[in-house]
Amino acid sequence: MPLSPLHLPSLLLSRLPPDETWSRDRLADAPRSAVKAALHHVRPFRWQAWVAMRGPWVSGLIGASYLGYHTWEISALSAVDGDEALFLLGWACRHLAMGGGQRLLMRLQAESPLEPVAHKAGFLALGCEDLYLLSETEGIGGLEPLAPLTPLQLHQAFQLYIASAPSWVRALEGPTLGQWRASFRGLGRGQDLGLWHKGQLLAWVRLWPGAKGTVAMALLHPSAQGRAKEVAARALQRCQRQPVYFLVPSYQQGLAAALEGEGFPLLRRFVNFLRPLAQLAPAVSETASHQVRGWAPIQ
Repeated sequence: MPLSPLHLPSLLLSRLPPDETWSRDRLADAPRSAVKAALHHVRPFRWQAWVAMRGPWVSGLIGASYLGYHTWEISALSAVDGDEALFLLGWACRHLAMGGGQRLLMRLQAESPLEPVAHKAGFLALGCEDLYLLSETEGIGGLEPLAPLTPLQLHQAFQLYIASAPSWVRALEGPTLGQWRASFRGLGRGQDLGLWHKGQLLAWVRLWPGAKGTVAMALLHPSAQGRAKEVAARALQRCQRQPVYFLVPSYQQGLAAALEGEGFPLLRRFVNFLRPLAQLAPAVSETASHQVRGWAPIQ
């Protein structure tokens, strides 16, 4: 049933496990309790949330946030067991598909007990992302700052994504510019920055504020993997040396190797999932059906 403020006392007494999902705006935060997740979703704005009940107790909570371009993300999931989590995922998929949703994303921490549940629910694994904590870099100084990207230049960032991400990831995660950009919705006052060389975008960096510092992610062109340390130093310089939590997708191995070579600690590893949502086909009238077969009834 839909989540309402009336469920909050039952949630407090049910003692559900912590929220298992990690949306991009909470990557550097501490694990969130089910009650905090419910308070975040109780006001329907760009979110929808449902609860499962066992008698008077809440046995599960699931929430979804709308990213745009018919794309949703599971933004909260807490359940007493795997069967309840599977039921909630199936319920959310059916409900969002009936509302016109076409894609459903979810991010779990690696080795989460809900990984097998996600596979049973029809989610496809897109790959992993590693979160590093960056501090002062040595040996690089006097760098020019990263240049802000204008809205017209975001298409070049998408072209960089096409050049660096595997084809099967692009086909599922962001086959169009709009769908790729939709995955960054809800990140607050984000900044898109670029490293240019002779008119070519070699690196794209996205920065957004987090609870404990700045969160960043970057894509490097295959020909610029050797400049990964420089890109990390420029990102730190842009953030005025405050803590930077750097999110690195698994296909950016050069960037991950550079950060590990500098001794930056790996904080968390995440697994991204995507679930295509089935759409109901519109009903076809008898006349239209006859016309498809090549003839029409005589009036």
